Amino acid sequence: MYADTTFQEAIQLTPLESQYASMHPDHAALISRAKAKVFAASQGLFGVDNSQARAQAFQMCYLAALLVRDLGYTKALEFMMLNESAPSSSYKQRATDMHNSRVGLDLGRTGSSDHVLSQRVVNALHAKQLQILA
Repeated sequence: MYADTTFQEAIQLTPLESQYASMHPDHAALISRAKAKVFAASQGLFGVDNSQARAQAFQMCYLAALLVRDLGYTKALEFMMLNESAPSSSYKQRATDMHNSRVGLDLGRTGSSDHVLSQRVVNALHAKQLQILA
């Protein structure tokens, strides 16, 4: 999602995400802020030259955790499914990302601060609860 991208590329919405945002304009700012938080946290944890697969697992999970806290489970799940709708992604990539998104949805259901949610995702990564695309 964000590995080896610039900040502007990371927070830009895909066409289907933009369509979602136009149908839910009150969510657009929350989504953009969440993407910015994920980008910053990922850069802090993994740096610019990072392990792309581990960073991507963290990113998908953390984004889902933030969105479920801020939008609720149903809307967060809907958005994360749109996030994975790009035809350029392989089936294995989409399945891996959706698994990591579902872990994030579960982690974020109880709410909490950004820092606590980020730490929960890091713990899930270390506990091998997230899938890493090889």
